[in-house]
Amino acid sequence: MAQDAAAAAFALGPIAGTTFVINGPGYRSPHMRNRTLLLAALVLSLLALAAPATALGAVERTVSVEATATIKVPNDSASFGLGVSLVRDSRNAALSAVSAKLKKVVAAVQAVPGVGAGDVETGRIAVGKERPGRYRAGEGISVVLHDPSQAGNLVSAAIAAGITGVRGPSYFVGDTEAAYANALGAAFQKAKAKARKAA
Repeated sequence: MAQDAAAAAFALGPIAGTTFVINGPGYRSPHMRNRTLLLAALVLSLLALAAPATALGAVERTVSVEATATIKVPNDSASFGLGVSLVRDSRNAALSAVSAKLKKVVAAVQAVPGVGAGDVETGRIAVGKERPGRYRAGEGISVVLHDPSQAGNLVSAAIAAGITGVRGPSYFVGDTEAAYANALGAAFQKAKAKARKAA
């Protein structure tokens, strides 16, 4: 399964640019304001004469580029659904039998390499009358296996422990965030290289 990832943009900041900010008191007389403006104009004129042509011609410029990177990530995990369904003479007997059997199944799959803590989750319990005097109970678990090469061993261990039904395996990428981060980093490096060439 391929995980496609994302686009990144890299920008080079202002190459050259100047901003003047003039702050003054809150109130001055009209004559003082005129003198201030005149003095400011004179100072700016002198600065313009003294500044080199390259500085005057410099403008604020931003270079923006985009790049896309696609990486292929192999499936590194598999999920299974395992169930136990048994018939007994009463509801309680059926539920007890299923519970005891499922505990053995959980212990068996947790012993398989690639199944860690938190990789086994219990599902819904169901019980109902099969026919007069007979009741069926069922319960399932979901298992995540982080070593797909052990899929056959996991199913074999579960069957030996007493499962009556199996669904899967369904293969997938376990750490999608890491795959996305890798693709994003690759796209960023491409954008960075493009921006340096364009600057």
